[in-house]
Amino acid sequence: MKIETRYGSMNVLDTEGDIVSRFLVRYGEWSEFETKFVAANLPAAARVADIGAFLGSFGIGLSQQVSLASVCFLEANPKIVPMLRENVAANCRAPSELIEALICPNELEIRGARRFGANEGSLSFDPNGKAEIADDALLPDRRLTLTELLRDHGPFDCLKLDIEGMELSVLREGKDELSKGDLSIWVECNETQGSLDVAEFFLECGLKLHYFAYPSFNPNNFRGEPDAIFPMAYEAGLFASRTVPTLPEYLLREGCLLEEITEREALRRALWHTPRWCPPEIVEERPENMLAVAIRYLSGQNYDHFLLESAEPGDMAAPRQIATLLSLNQSLSATELRLRETYAERDQLRLTIAENEIRMKTHESQQQQLVDEVSAKTEAIDRLSAECEADRAKHSKLTEWLEAIADDRLTLLHSERRLREQMEERVAHLTISQTLSEERAARLEKELSIIHGSRSWRLRARLLQPLARFPRIRTALRLAVRDPRALMRRLLRR
Repeated sequence: MKIETRYGSMNVLDTEGDIVSRFLVRYGEWSEFETKFVAANLPAAARVADIGAFLGSFGIGLSQQVSLASVCFLEANPKIVPMLRENVAANCRAPSELIEALICPNELEIRGARRFGANEGSLSFDPNGKAEIADDALLPDRRLTLTELLRDHGPFDCLKLDIEGMELSVLREGKDELSKGDLSIWVECNETQGSLDVAEFFLECGLKLHYFAYPSFNPNNFRGEPDAIFPMAYEAGLFASRTVPTLPEYLLREGCLLEEITEREALRRALWHTPRWCPPEIVEERPENMLAVAIRYLSGQNYDHFLLESAEPGDMAAPRQIATLLSLNQSLSATELRLRETYAERDQLRLTIAENEIRMKTHESQQQQLVDEVSAKTEAIDRLSAECEADRAKHSKLTEWLEAIADDRLTLLHSERRLREQMEERVAHLTISQTLSEERAARLEKELSIIHGSRSWRLRARLLQPLARFPRIRTALRLAVRDPRALMRRLLRR
């Protein structure tokens, strides 16, 4: 749903279970003292990365309190990202970028999400988290390391990390990049061993570390609501930088705490002295009154029976009530321990079931993949078989064609051989004929030479020489020699 807040018109979750949305609906703001403290310790035109932005109140609030060069919002919860995108577009006063991704080391194995009840702001992907498994939570599609964020989207002057227990692993992965430049880091600090480990990490990096705690309830809230949802409840964070942060006077008046942390034990002690919550029955305006009521409350006294006639005189300590209370407290602690163990076993069983389901889905996917591969290979074999049959048919036709060509070639060779033999015989015959003709010509030439040398030839020559002047007589004589009858016919015609 959409409501009016200190930051403008904002989309929030329509549920009492989500603490941030509940504060925004009732007070119109969330952790106002936090943004004021961080804003007071930023350089001019700072570049800020809001990691674990949720609905965007931190980054948007900073952009409205100081002039920023840019704000990079990063959120891993797919359910929240659409609302965050609208909130940033409508209310952020600095150039902004929104990244939908889970920031974590590359080696992190995501086994699902965890959440405390319906508190969507507590959603965590930490595999070692203590919250209940959130079966309805959506998993992020993209992962990003801190090194990749700083390298590809930085540089930044301030990092804010609120990623529900994964802060230390993320910081360790990006340690080399964190050592570059003058970078301030603001990290949520809860009463956990993890917060103590984060403090040690910052100290090992040589950074100045300060613990800042502030009331979750702002008396001067946007809606002017006078009553606190959680009386005396404080939120806290660790501010690591190369300089010493300042605590504005107005935050000091509101009950905010700032303490330098030089060792692990110092943070443990600071957390011990920080009020986290108290029963509404002992909340009083003046500290002295609250102390008195708290002592009576712890000693088992009840105002409904205090100094009444039915009460026994001098019954101040109520030892039986205290003993009963301590006994009940011990029983409650034991029950809570067993309940936590039962929850842990239940969560482990859920996790085991989820892992088995994932493995089953993986096996089914692999089995289906194998079936698909076998089907594909069967189809490929069928195609190859069909191609082989086609090639075999082509080969058979080609073989028949080659055999026919071979037969034709053989026939041609036989014909060529016969022709060659006939040609050789003809040539031999012609050679013999030529030889005979040459011999006959030689013989005739010899005979002609004999004739030309004979006496009759010489006499003929002498007779023919005078007739040369009379061609007709010569022709007649030749005709008489060759065909006498023809000569007689010619003479008779004349």
